[in-house]
Amino acid sequence: MEILLKVNYWFFELLIWTVIIRVLLDWFGRPHNAFTNFIYSIADPILNSFRRFNLRIGVIDITPVVVIILLNILSGVIRSLLLSAL
Repeated sequence: MEILLKVNYWFFELLIWTVIIRVLLDWFGRPHNAFTNFIYSIADPILNSFRRFNLRIGVIDITPVVVIILLNILSGVIRSLLLSAL
């Protein structure tokens, strides 16, 4: 069970950091290489599924913030379910 908790933690941590790196690449320019292509291929499907809700405050897109919050909530729910299964 401990392994499942660690896998859950690291899976969501990596997803969150992928979204953060994706946002930073947008702010500072996107170099075209294998690393950035990999980051975009992981983060874009998640972000695009929430962008259809037009989560903007003025010109600022808050989609990444919403996604990070939801990923944290989902991670906690899964963690709670795993712990209750003990």
